[in-house]
Amino acid sequence: MADRPGGSPGPSSPIYTTTPRLQEGTSSSSPKIPTSSSSLSLEPTPVIINRDFTKDNECLRQSKRRKTCHQPLTTGSQDIHTVIQPSDTNRRTRGRRGHLKMITQVPLDVLFEILGCLQPIDLLTLSWASKTLNDIIMGKTGRYLWEEAFERLDSSNNPPPPYPKDLNLAQYTRFIFGTKCMICETAPAAYDSWEMRIRVCQGCLCNSGSFLPYRCTFPISSNWVLTRIFGANYEIFVKKSEYEYVEARVNALTSLGRDEELLSLKEEWNQTYATKADVGATYRIWKAIRKSQHKDDLKRTRAEREASILRRLEMLGWEESDIRKMNNGKISSLPGFSKSKPLTDREWGGLQEKLLLYLQQLKLAYTEVRRREVLLQYLSTIRERINKLRPSTSGAPLPEAEDLALLDPFRSRIFGECDRTAEVVGGDEELAESIAGWNESRRRFLLSLIPNYILESQCEPLELASVFFSFDGPTPSLAYPHTRAYDHRVIGGQIPNKEPQDLHLLEKSFTRPWNWDCHLFFFNHRHHQISKNIIKAAGGDPLKTTSSAMDHLSLALTFQCLQCSDFTVVGQWRGAVEHEATCHFNALELPIHLKWEINQNY
Repeated sequence: MADRPGGSPGPSSPIYTTTPRLQEGTSSSSPKIPTSSSSLSLEPTPVIINRDFTKDNECLRQSKRRKTCHQPLTTGSQDIHTVIQPSDTNRRTRGRRGHLKMITQVPLDVLFEILGCLQPIDLLTLSWASKTLNDIIMGKTGRYLWEEAFERLDSSNNPPPPYPKDLNLAQYTRFIFGTKCMICETAPAAYDSWEMRIRVCQGCLCNSGSFLPYRCTFPISSNWVLTRIFGANYEIFVKKSEYEYVEARVNALTSLGRDEELLSLKEEWNQTYATKADVGATYRIWKAIRKSQHKDDLKRTRAEREASILRRLEMLGWEESDIRKMNNGKISSLPGFSKSKPLTDREWGGLQEKLLLYLQQLKLAYTEVRRREVLLQYLSTIRERINKLRPSTSGAPLPEAEDLALLDPFRSRIFGECDRTAEVVGGDEELAESIAGWNESRRRFLLSLIPNYILESQCEPLELASVFFSFDGPTPSLAYPHTRAYDHRVIGGQIPNKEPQDLHLLEKSFTRPWNWDCHLFFFNHRHHQISKNIIKAAGGDPLKTTSSAMDHLSLALTFQCLQCSDFTVVGQWRGAVEHEATCHFNALELPIHLKWEINQNY
């Protein structure tokens, strides 16, 4: 494009300028400054690009932070989503603000309509969620939100006390509705004071340095009424800054001798506190009523939640009456029942499986408890019937209730489908026959353990004094006559697999039947040989003398052990047998006259 006359460029032509430093290339020396205007050229000069300088400049700026481009200013007529549109909508936001990132896309009129339905504490909590919401709620446009919220509270059945002039509505809301300590803002507040406009935790009250114990404020507190807060064990604290202020004023006016001004200041100070205290009483009454209402609300919410869960369980086949019966009449101890918030479908989806599993386990435990009670009732009934027959048995051994319960016909009745206690035992004749059959089975078993040459004797083998049985247990060396063998029971132990599994429910209150462990009995040959020798020495016949006859015979005898000079028994032949069996292992090798001296008592 041609230049205009006079060397000035055309209106559409760019003006090119070159700095003196670029004209000099890469030289680091100071640029040459022209001394006169005649040295300047009027013609446009092309831009000189110094490639080496550009490369060095890029290397130097690699470590520097890139500046963000400035966005154009927005007008007040634009929506809120235009004003605070995030730069990257897909960027993940961490923290609680991530749940509210879409709030910026809500138009202002809709947002204010939503905020207008909130309580003051909800407005305060929401203002802490993000800077944008804080600007909206705490700004001038959000003042009417606070006023409307408090107007709704004033029309309630428990309106809060009027807010003091030294606090705004947000500060007042934080004071009366907040739960955190206003100093550390982390721990739950345990104490509050209307006069101080503060709520604090135990740690900040004692250790923050903002409070002084009331006992440390004399003599100021004796004449000046200081704002107080009650801590643990009703200990009184005052604000340290307030005490120091009053102390400084009192000392200053006292040193100047201005007593009238000091008296006027004290009256004004005390009157201000009295005004605060009047409203403080209203605040404490309001707080007590609010606490009671809150408990009622929680109780009502829990009741509604319980009803909702029970309706859902009823649809699944679980009746409320059955649940209460299985859980001793309690409902609140079940999973999910103790919460004080409404039940949602989403929460029920996670609670259903856990609750059903708990109810199944509860039903199983309840069934076992009920079955155990029924079994104990059956055994108690059998035991009572056995005791009624005891006088007519002439001292014969009687079984335990567990012995008969595992024998037919009682076994099928107790562990079958019978649920009525009266049908378990039957008549007295049936019970007597069962007892006789049980005694006969025990007798036949013990007879099977006795050697044949004893069985061929003319007397009852089990009644012979020389017949002893031992039990293969912790003490197999102990020997018993057949009467004591009948009474021997094993304590504890496993229940045989062939027996009903319901017996596991009676494990701690169940006597093992004699038939379960009778196979561990054996005939004690050592005691048999020792007793034969002693019976012969006493003048009896080992194959004919019964236990009762030997007891009568030994009453007039004294047994003195020749191997132990200090052992002598009178009238107790079984003691002599037991002594020789346990103390002298060569008992069968020596003749009887070298072991015992048996004399008549006079």
